[in-house]
Amino acid sequence: MTVRFLIALLLPSVAYAETLTVDQAVAAALADHPRARAARSSADAAIEVSRSRTGRLLPTVRLSEEFQHYDSPFAISFALGGAPGTSFPVRDQNLNTFSASVDQPLLGLGGRSEQLLSAKASARAEEAAERSVRAALRESIERDFLRYFLANATESIAIASEKQLAEQLQVAQSKYDNGVLTRADLLRLEVAKKNAEQQQIMAHSDQQIARLGVLLAAGRRVDDPVELIEPTELLSAAEQPLPNLNDANDSASRDRPELQASHFRLNASQHDRRAHWWSLAPEINFEGAYLRLDGQKFVPTDSAFVGFRASWDIWEWGSTFFAARAADRQHAAAAAQDESNSRDVTLEVATRLEQSHASDAAVKVAQATIESAEEAFRVTVALINAGTATTTDLIDAQSALTQARMNLIATRYQRAMMRASLERAMGATDKTRSVKIRSSTAPE
Repeated sequence: MTVRFLIALLLPSVAYAETLTVDQAVAAALADHPRARAARSSADAAIEVSRSRTGRLLPTVRLSEEFQHYDSPFAISFALGGAPGTSFPVRDQNLNTFSASVDQPLLGLGGRSEQLLSAKASARAEEAAERSVRAALRESIERDFLRYFLANATESIAIASEKQLAEQLQVAQSKYDNGVLTRADLLRLEVAKKNAEQQQIMAHSDQQIARLGVLLAAGRRVDDPVELIEPTELLSAAEQPLPNLNDANDSASRDRPELQASHFRLNASQHDRRAHWWSLAPEINFEGAYLRLDGQKFVPTDSAFVGFRASWDIWEWGSTFFAARAADRQHAAAAAQDESNSRDVTLEVATRLEQSHASDAAVKVAQATIESAEEAFRVTVALINAGTATTTDLIDAQSALTQARMNLIATRYQRAMMRASLERAMGATDKTRSVKIRSSTAPE
């Protein structure tokens, strides 16, 4: 019995205004999900910071215009031997000063270059973090799709089981009325039927929760009449051979965006600590300027100069020195965190791979079990009709068949969920399925 047939069993058809595939839901989420937009904005902000640091390496050009109006002009009077004095104007009542200057850091380029490299590494870390958010969104939506159709199939099986038990309950009621069965036999069938109804209710609840997760992630309203399309490509991809552990770890080390972000943050901290130690050196800048002064009599109206300016904060109570030491400690912390992240990813890959192996084995067992359970139920029904089996036998056979059907459905969808998580752990971030799940040698 195929998964599709089990899903379609006894479910009423519902008219939907439109359909939604897993790739369409993922594309909508990546385009407009708040987490995706926040990650993109953070990455863009980091890129702008790195551009601003680039500008600090280049000459700075300043223009200044200042106008001053005094209460009166200023003049100097000279008097000789009591004769009337002579006045020499020094400053007009209105004074205007214009300057254009250029300033190019020289020795300070060392620290500023390190700041630029740190900002660039931080920007690449934010871009990797954005890829991580996008990959997490994709995995979440894929798993919600699979949960939805797993719950859908479970509900179908529960409905089919409940109907079969209802038919048997009618037969048992007739036999009870004729004195063939006891009240206890009838009650056992009623309990089994109620259990099937309970499974149906729980499965329907799980289905609605998964559907809600998909719609919200895709930016839809919770009441949108959208039909979710079964992600058959995910189920097919889960049937492909698993990679070995070494290949899986190599893929994660190379492509996992969280590790890439961690490496870039470590690189940024290295350049940041160097920039802090550069800040202990003196500042030496080349400078040049043009000045125009109107209203002053004893200074030239137009003048220009070029030269060098040096400054050095030789005593500031150790603030710059301790800031550099703090940057050293932060770099050590970043290195330790980077190593910890690598170990965590290695463990996650091994865990996901082992879970995928277990889910593969569970599917094979479920496939082998369901045929036996179907035959056992058919035989038990025949024995019941012949009067050689009890209702307890029927309930046990029905329960075993229902469980076998649910196990097959559950293991197939759980295998697909495990495979999606394995791809995520190995660093798959694009839309192509099974890019990271390749055929390889036998698992270790």
